[in-house]
Amino acid sequence: MTEKIRAALAGELRELEPLGVEHRGVPYCVIKTGDEIKAFVGICSHKDLAIYPPEMKKGCLICPHHKVTFDPATGGVVDDRGKKVAQGLPEVTVEIVDGVVYLEARKRHRKMFPKKEREWVEKKCRKMGQGHSHVEDV
Repeated sequence: MTEKIRAALAGELRELEPLGVEHRGVPYCVIKTGDEIKAFVGICSHKDLAIYPPEMKKGCLICPHHKVTFDPATGGVVDDRGKKVAQGLPEVTVEIVDGVVYLEARKRHRKMFPKKEREWVEKKCRKMGQGHSHVEDV
């Protein structure tokens, strides 16, 4: 099943300033790179830990746990810092309708994270005062 998540207004996204979006404990990263808007599941495959909230360092998305860096345009690993990183950030389908950015959340995204990690992300969002995004079934 796919759910359409309202993530942001396209006009409010700034170049290389990642936006964190949480849905059902899954962290997503939305980022504008040039004329494109990309989105990724915020998970570092080194230990299946959440990259939330998403942050940039020296032009790359960075895992806060082990400092692995990822290319914001492709999600590919830039520097694995000697860690066993199985893959880059999984890309998420983005759709822009009337200036609103929507993400396609999938059931498999939830399965990427252990329950404990999803609960941590939800708790972090509540603490930061961020609510869940509006969802529409697709």
